[in-house]
Amino acid sequence: MNPETNGNGIIYGSHEGYTFVSRAVSKKIESGVNAICDKCDDQIKFRAKIKSDYVIANIYEDGIWKAVVFFHDNCYDEAEQPYGKPFTGLPLVTLEQRQEVAELLDRQ
Repeated sequence: MNPETNGNGIIYGSHEGYTFVSRAVSKKIESGVNAICDKCDDQIKFRAKIKSDYVIANIYEDGIWKAVVFFHDNCYDEAEQPYGKPFTGLPLVTLEQRQEVAELLDRQ
């Protein structure tokens, strides 16, 4: 997938007053993970002696969830982080809350 972005790899959309964004989260690979890397098409595998991370990206279009994709940590970097820098979560924010924050930032 090669999403249209706002410049930092994050796609913004809204649905029923909430803003949903495509985002990437980095997690430790745990036993039982059964995923295929979206870039290299290899399985993401747990290895007991090697602690590795993988990236999960939830994809939203026009504020509506469309897909989830997985990447090896290094594959995500090689793909130039198409859904932004991986992080640990993003709260849902109403459009009104976003506007309030924007106004506060504009006043500073």
